[in-house]
Amino acid sequence: MTFNNDFLSCMTDSIVIKAPTTVIGAYGQTNLAAGTTYKGIFQQTQRLVRANDGNEKLSTANVIINTTATINPNAQVTLPDGVNRPVISVQTHYDEDGGHHVTIDFG
Repeated sequence: MTFNNDFLSCMTDSIVIKAPTTVIGAYGQTNLAAGTTYKGIFQQTQRLVRANDGNEKLSTANVIINTTATINPNAQVTLPDGVNRPVISVQTHYDEDGGHHVTIDFG
């Protein structure tokens, strides 16, 4: 994974991602793991995306994060303004060296 400094300097937002665990709570709720903080770019833009369920959906915002980690589409993503939006799509982008960054789209 290689990032150039210009790309990294744009990533000024902190995004916290909490992945779901395999442990189910006493009332059937999904438990979340401890949060991992990533640097990224949060953008409020509308665009059509192919959602994780295969359907086209309207994304109202997205975040680009500098990781190649696998992001669970059922994860709780806390944006810089403290809001948790529903994730509709997670895409990993590649360059000639392999994984480069991840884009997460929100409904």
